[in-house]
This record gives sequence, C-alpha cells and structure tokens, in this order.
Amino acid sequence: MRSALARPTPNLSDTTVTELNPVHQQLREQLMRSEVELAVSARERLEKSGKKVRVVRAPCLELFDKADRAYQDKVLPPGVKRVSIEAGITGPWRRWVGEGGLSIGIDHYGASAPDKVLAQKFGLTADSVTDRIQKYLG
Repeated sequence: MRSALARPTPNLSDTTVTELNPVHQQLREQLMRSEVELAVSARERLEKSGKKVRVVRAPCLELFDKADRAYQDKVLPPGVKRVSIEAGITGPWRRWVGEGGLSIGIDHYGASAPDKVLAQKFGLTADSVTDRIQKYLG
C-alpha cells in the first residue's frame, strides 16, 4: 500500500451527524478526529515492517471529484493499492480505493456502548487497522 485515505472531521452541525443518538454522535465525533491518527499510526507500523506507505487526507470528496484528472492522479497515483479509513459508511470511498481496494469503516447502525468499546468492536483501533492493512497488502 502506498496510499491510505482518511477523512477529517466535518462540520458537526451537519444533519446526518446531529440526527444520530448521543452515543452514536459521541463515537462518530471521537472517531472522525482519530481517522487520520489511525492512518498515521498504521503507516508508522507498516513502514517498520518494510512497507512503503503514504497517508492522504481528503477533506472533501466532492471537491476532489471535481478536480482535474492530473491532480487526482498526482494525489492518488494509478496502480497503487489503496485503503480508506472512515468512522462511518465506506461507500463514498469505493470510487477512490477501487474494486481491489480496502475500505475500513462501519457500514451499519444499531450498536450502543462507550466510544472505546465500539471502536474496538468495529476494528477502528491502531492495532486492528494495521492488521487489516497488513493482510490486504500480503
């Protein structure tokens, strides 16, 4: 893997976020701040095992989608393995990681627990993210 994608904290007044129950909103806020941290931690660990990894932060997929192809290819070079890390649904990232890419996220709702418990359960910890990327890279 040469590129890992992580999304930054969006405007938390967004209706999608504010409609979540308080436990889900707390988890989402916690994880969105930490997605880049997860990507950086995984990169550091993977580089120690000899993998060449780059973390790319995509503040707005809609704007990136509108950028010219040369810019997109500079940021996400064709032919590299790609991983996305998203505390929410992974669907918006599929276009950018590609068919063979790895999307790490939560594509379902319904769990309630403290944020650290949910992060552990859904594999959004540095250890779990690193392990999944390592397996993906082979």
